[in-house]
Amino acid sequence: MSRSLPPGATAVLLALVLALLVFRLGAVPLLGPDEPRYARVAVEMQRAGDWVRPTLQGEPWLEKTPLYYWLAGAAFARLGENETAARLPSVLAALLLVGTTALAGARLFGPAAGLHAGFAAGTSLLVFAYGRAASMDMLLAATVTLAVALLGLRVLGIAGRLAMVAAAASAGLATLAKGPLGLLLPLLVLGGWVLATREWRWLREACSPAALLACPVVASPWYGAILLDQGRHVVEGF
Repeated sequence: MSRSLPPGATAVLLALVLALLVFRLGAVPLLGPDEPRYARVAVEMQRAGDWVRPTLQGEPWLEKTPLYYWLAGAAFARLGENETAARLPSVLAALLLVGTTALAGARLFGPAAGLHAGFAAGTSLLVFAYGRAASMDMLLAATVTLAVALLGLRVLGIAGRLAMVAAAASAGLATLAKGPLGLLLPLLVLGGWVLATREWRWLREACSPAALLACPVVASPWYGAILLDQGRHVVEGF
C-alpha cells in the first residue's frame, strides 16, 4: 500500500485551508493587548533593520523570541504595515502544521488517513483561531508538531536517521518561536517513549553529534547575539 500523499488531493487540502485562513484576514483590526504589541515590535525591527534586538517604543522587548518578528517584518516589507501582513506568519505556520499532520498520517496509516487527519487539523477551531492571529502560538505548534512527527516516524522505523537530525533542527526553530518550551516538548515526547518501551538506543541516537549540533546550529546564533547585546537582561526578560 502506498504511504505517500496524492499530490492533487494534497494541493486541494492546502488550498482549502489557505482560503479558510486568509478570508477577510485583514478586515478585523489587531485584537487585545498582544496582537498590536507583537506587530509593533516586528514593525520596529523591520524599520530599524536590526534583526537581533526586539524593541517596543524604542526600548528592548525581551519577553519573546524573534521568529514571529522576523517573519512579520519580512511580510511588512513586501505587503506594507497592515493586519494581513501581521497575521501572515501564523497562516503559513498553520499550513505547515496541516501538511505535517497529513504527511505523518499517510506514512503511518496510508494516504486516506493522512488526508482525513489533515482536514481534521485544518478545520479545527484552535488552528483556525491561532492561524489567523498575530502571535507566536501557531509557530510554536507547527514547529513542535514537525519535530514530534519526525521523531515518531524515526522511532517507528518509517524514516531514516536523518529524521532525528531534522527533528532536532525543528526543535531549534521551535525555541526561536517561543523559547525553551519548543525544545522541552519534543524531549518529553521522546523521553516518554523511551521510558515506556525501554528502547534506550533512541536516546543514544538523539545524542549523536549530528542531532546534538542541529538544534544549536539553528537557534544559537540569535541567542548568542542577544546575550552579547543585552547580557543578563535576556534571562530576566524570559
